[in-house]
Amino acid sequence: MMSGIGGFSNFARNFHANIKHDAKIQNTNKSEISSSTSPVPSFNEVLGYKVDEDGYFTSEFNEAAGIPKDYKIHSDTLKSLVNVNDKAGVFYKMFSKIDIAKTVGNAYKILSQVAGDELLNSKESFTKEDLAKFPQGYEYEKSSLKVTKVNKNIYDYASARSAFDDKSGKTYMETLFFNSSYHAFTTTPQYK
Repeated sequence: MMSGIGGFSNFARNFHANIKHDAKIQNTNKSEISSSTSPVPSFNEVLGYKVDEDGYFTSEFNEAAGIPKDYKIHSDTLKSLVNVNDKAGVFYKMFSKIDIAKTVGNAYKILSQVAGDELLNSKESFTKEDLAKFPQGYEYEKSSLKVTKVNKNIYDYASARSAFDDKSGKTYMETLFFNSSYHAFTTTPQYK
């Protein structure tokens, strides 16, 4: 997604960095007074957000994205999304800048409407077979990201897609996950 509030997010990030810097100075002063020192956890940063020792974004990222704090997102996944855009040629590059927290927040907004919180909270992680049982497509309003129709399987999506005609450009149809059987350029698709 293009950053609509890029200036504000840079301000917030710098403000947070200053608070972190001031806290480090205060910890140094406290350690001079006290003989016992407690280890300060070290975090790396990826795409401007802290990641833990295993490479997962911390709850700071989840809060910025507006997703549940207990969700774990690995930084490599989001780095690959940004890299695909950044390495695209001039004519294929879709965005000049990606606000990754807003992008993840928007994706979660859609996913939670299509799949539902009950399904999303039913497991800690999902296998490929689990994902195949998720609804396969949806229609949504472009401006609000409100899902207006859910397609339970790829056949329902293919049927709805062939009948879909929104000349106003206000609604879109998408598959929830990339399905190569639908997206293949064949005259007789074998949907999976």
